[in-house]
Formats: sequence, structure tokens, C-alpha cells
Amino acid sequence: MSVKIIQSLLRRRQQEELELPARKYGAKPELTSKQKMELSEAFGVFDPRGSGLVEQRSFLLSVQALGYEPKVADIEEIIAKGTSRAYNESIDFKDYYNLMSAKMTEDDKKEDILIAFKMFSSPETGVITLENLMEIAAELKEDISQEKLQEMIHFADKKGDGTVTYPEFAEMMERPELE
Repeated sequence: MSVKIIQSLLRRRQQEELELPARKYGAKPELTSKQKMELSEAFGVFDPRGSGLVEQRSFLLSVQALGYEPKVADIEEIIAKGTSRAYNESIDFKDYYNLMSAKMTEDDKKEDILIAFKMFSSPETGVITLENLMEIAAELKEDISQEKLQEMIHFADKKGDGTVTYPEFAEMMERPELE
């Protein structure tokens, strides 16, 4: 099956300066200068002594300051999984940066998937149909058979109704074997 075809269509649309963000779809996004500065500032606020460490409870507050609302248990799990320190009572800037940049780029990826879905789906129905894929392939002058396009729908369509919903599309695009 060819999610590769979907990714190719996305890249073609991107090259034609349509709505997909500037980086190529599927490329690992990097933080912007502004995001890096926000991380540095948030860490600094919760490390007023400049020790280079933020306590676990302060980490939760810094994450909330960046607009995320995790539960304490989520923070404990993040710290336990993501820190390089021998103990988990605090987090240094390197680990903080790595954890938060992963979260921020994860959000960017979700946004990219939503944008891609909107590019393929019909605004009236909110799903991707064979007709949608045929129109896009024709618009981009891609020579893809109707059978291949139907195969693409079938690959993502979990309900078997001949359409692809956003949750089905997102699940398909996030499958590890497609990265």
C-alpha cells in the first residue's frame, strides 16, 4: 500500500505553496528560535538560584506555563522515562529541553496531520473518499490508477464504509512502519 503516495501528494502540494507548513511532511521538526527561548525562559523562572536543576513540582509548573495541562502522574512518568540523572527528584536543562521539545514537536506533527487531512477531505462530509483522492491526483497530474487509490482508502478505512475519518487517517499516518 502506499502511504508513500499520500506523502508524495503532500510534498507536491507543499512544493506548490499550498497550506502545508514549510518543512517537508514527515521530516522531524525542529524548534523555532522563539520556542527555544520560551523553554529557556520557563526553565529559568523555576531555577531562580541558577543551580541548573528544576525540582519535580516546579517542572509541572513550568510545563503549565508553556500551555500544557498534564497530571502529576504524567509528569512523574515523563521524568522517570526521560531523564539521564540517577535520581528523579529534579531535572536538568538538557533533559528538560529534550522532554519539552519532544512534546512541542509532537504537537506540531499532530497539527500537520490535521492540515493534511483537511487537504484530502471534503469540507462538506469531513471524510476522505475515493473521489477526493481522484480529484487530488488529477489536480497534481499524478498517474495513479483508481484501483491504487481504492487500495489507499481500504488501507486506512477501519470501519469498512469506504471513507477515511480523521481518527483513521491520523492512526494510519502515525504507524511506525510508515516513518
